[in-house]
Amino acid sequence: MTNDQAYWNKEYNASYYKAFHAPDGSTKTGEMFYSLENPKTKKPPQILDVKKYQSSIILNGSYKIRWNEYSDLGIPKGQFKYAVININR
Repeated sequence: MTNDQAYWNKEYNASYYKAFHAPDGSTKTGEMFYSLENPKTKKPPQILDVKKYQSSIILNGSYKIRWNEYSDLGIPKGQFKYAVININR
């Protein structure tokens, strides 16, 4: 669940976390990682100071993304959506 439309909006420039951009109906597969440089500032994002964000995530298989409405507070950044992803072993 998130209120950051960079994840679900097809038109959004997801900058340094582009690999995590997952518009409705898209399929995620392969390696996901944070970019080492923010394309706007040409500097490393502050999030990369946190060790857990320095490693990539490898997806085994492919995952269809379907976003659902959760709530809309009617204020800037007040729209929340969630995606439930079925993972088979």
